[in-house]
Amino acid sequence: MFNKKLKRPAQLKDDLLWELLSKMLTFDRNDRISASDALKLPFFTGPQA
Repeated sequence: MFNKKLKRPAQLKDDLLWELLSKMLTFDRNDRISASDALKLPFFTGPQA
């Protein structure tokens, strides 16, 4: 539906945060991550969480 891609801001250095944000902010809601799936990402489950 949408072909837009988010551009990663140069100031954003945390790869895990970028993974979370880019999946949450996907333009096409059918491709967007659910809240329950987002909580399973390494940003929340990894050792730095």
